[in-house]
Parts: sequence; C-alpha cells; structure tokens
Amino acid sequence: MPPGEEPNKPLLLPRQIKLPRRRLRSLSTKLQSLHHSPPPPPLPTRPINVICISDTHGTQPPIPPGDLLLHAGDLTQWGTFSEVQAQLSWLSAQPHTHKVVIAGNHDLLLDPGFRSKHPDRWSEALKAARPTEEEVIEAQRTEKDLDWGEVVYLRNTLTTLTFGERSLTVYGSPLTPQHGLSAFQYPKDQDVWSSTIPLNTDILLTHGPP
Repeated sequence: MPPGEEPNKPLLLPRQIKLPRRRLRSLSTKLQSLHHSPPPPPLPTRPINVICISDTHGTQPPIPPGDLLLHAGDLTQWGTFSEVQAQLSWLSAQPHTHKVVIAGNHDLLLDPGFRSKHPDRWSEALKAARPTEEEVIEAQRTEKDLDWGEVVYLRNTLTTLTFGERSLTVYGSPLTPQHGLSAFQYPKDQDVWSSTIPLNTDILLTHGPP
C-alpha cells in the first residue's frame, strides 16, 4: 500500500430486518395512523333553493316555493309610494325563509337623489299612476316611511343569510346603464363596478349587467 493511503473501508450494506407478516401488518397500520390526516368535513346534503324574480311592475304573480326569494328590481311601474308598499307587503308575506330586494330604474321612490334632480319626471310619474285622493296624500311620503316587513333591501350593500348550518352572502345593486331618464342609472362609459363587489359574495343581485 503506498504511503499516505488509507486502507479500503469495508462496504456497509443496508441491514435487512425480517419480521413475521403479522408484525409487519401491525407496524404498517401504526405508521399509517401517525401520518393520517383527519377527513374533510362532510359536504352539506341539503341544497338551498333560490327563487329569483324581476320586473314585476306592480303585478303579483305566483311564486314557486323555496328558501331564498330574490327580486332583481322594477317592483313598480311608476315608482310611487303606494306601488312600492304594495309590492313589499306582497313579498314580505311569502313563505320563503329570506326575502331580498333591490330597486330598478322604475322604482323612483327609492332614489331620492333622482327625484330631487328631476322633479318634473317625478311629477309625471305621479300623474301617470292616476292616484286616488288618499294616494295623493301618500305621495308626500318618502322611502323612509315604507314598511319593509321581512324584506331585506340592498342598495350597493351586502348581507349574509343563514339557512340552518349553511349561509349565503348576497350583494345587491340597483345600478343600470343609462337608457332614457330613470332612477339608478349611470353613463354607459363610466366604470361603476371595479373594486365594488366584495370577494366573499356568493350571489350577485343587480338590475343591470355589471
């Protein structure tokens, strides 16, 4: 052996341990139990039945049963107090667990900014509705005088609704692109949707396309 060289080290082979099959199965089961992650929670088995209607314009059609009732705006034809209140009373009386409503461009009462900016348009709507003497008095009432009952009203807002062990988050907006002279409208070249809809929204309820 030349000077300075180390003698060859013996090659170490991996040790092989022979165990009876029964002990191998037992050891394997224990090792698997140590690395076993808990199972995911079971998925809900009961669906949430959502009913969506829109543009009833003062009519009160039959509504299918369900858990959540959505109205996507245009409750009324002219947007007067008596029209809006009649629709709210009708919707509130429905058997659905939750009732959620947004306004539409016909629902002038619910857009005080529009009525203030366009009083002539509001006067035309009141005349077109041909109100009775009692309704003329009611015409002085505002959206603050409405009885919403069990109806949840959304105007660029969010609500979370519970259905047993499940929940849904609904974001509602009455905004719609400009067409004629009506409530809740914006110029078609204006971006009103970017960064406005919360990321945790399950259902987006709008009167016009976002």
